[in-house]
Amino acid sequence: MYKKKEKRNFKFKLIIMFEIFFVVMMLSSFKASLCALAPEEEYLGTKVPITVTLSGKPTESETVFKYEIKAATSNLHGAENEPTELTVVLNNETDKISEGFLSKTEYIDFSNTTYTNPGVYKYTISEIDCSNQREFPLATEKYKISIEVEEQEDGSLKHSFYKYSFDMNNNTKEDNLKFRHFQMTYIKVQLSTTGKMANTNEYFKITVSIFGNAGDVYNIMGQDNIVTYNNELIKTLDKFEVKDGKYSFNIYLKDRQIAYIGSMTENGQVFYQIPVGTYVSIVENDARKYDTYINDDQGKTKRNIPLKEDEKNDIKIRNHADYDVAITGVYINMLPYIILLIIAIVFVAFIIQKKMKDNKDDEDN
Repeated sequence: MYKKKEKRNFKFKLIIMFEIFFVVMMLSSFKASLCALAPEEEYLGTKVPITVTLSGKPTESETVFKYEIKAATSNLHGAENEPTELTVVLNNETDKISEGFLSKTEYIDFSNTTYTNPGVYKYTISEIDCSNQREFPLATEKYKISIEVEEQEDGSLKHSFYKYSFDMNNNTKEDNLKFRHFQMTYIKVQLSTTGKMANTNEYFKITVSIFGNAGDVYNIMGQDNIVTYNNELIKTLDKFEVKDGKYSFNIYLKDRQIAYIGSMTENGQVFYQIPVGTYVSIVENDARKYDTYINDDQGKTKRNIPLKEDEKNDIKIRNHADYDVAITGVYINMLPYIILLIIAIVFVAFIIQKKMKDNKDDEDN
């Protein structure tokens, strides 16, 4: 009897504990729901952080970025001393996070800004300048932040930053304002012909393959109309696009000529367009009469050349034709003509010999 009563008490305690646990879980869930329903704004003080990152190895010791803080036209009445510009300086040593990666956070300071009227004040933030645009194009990110100014019961004004920024390019809400930069470079292809049998006026077909990101757009430039596209000599093939992660095209070079790939001149400035780390392959199959050396390695194909930082992506192609090459190359290609010439010589010799024999027979008679 006593054991049955004790068993019932134990079950009763388990039920009570389960109900308490269930109530606690419900309260936690309700509290979380309340948090989720809270206004999507939060007072963050008077400064808005901007994080600037840079991937690569800049040739300059410091890279200076400038950002515009542009107030909406609706802000003209009710705000004074709004910040208009922010400068961020990235140093190769002090701001290095890891090898080939720099990062720094600066702040847009609104501490001197005075708001005289309640309302929502909006600002657009974008990058407007870079001291090393040749290697680091301007970041395309563009953000919008809002400050809500509310009138309190005592008549004073309180302003609050929204806790998110609005990415205008992707139409998304972001927790942080981030501007990312990737180092760009170019490819310099130079051809030379050497050897006693080399023809310095001969053009050679070179196939270049770039393994980049789909949608990347590059430029190709040459000197003295030495770049060929679709069998037409042109000086500039403007903006070719990488598709499916690979883009292949042909250029035709002769002795001492150069083509620049991924380089663009604009208003006297040179901009590089291919991200550092991209791979490129070179193929020259048409130089059959020559021994080919690509970057001093013998062979007509050089695959998966990684592009490095500025001015370290020279690809040198040397086609060498000497007597030993000619014997195995030029002469073999001319063999049918040589055989015909020998036959012709033998035939002419036979005719001459026969004629001489006929003349001698005539004299003997």
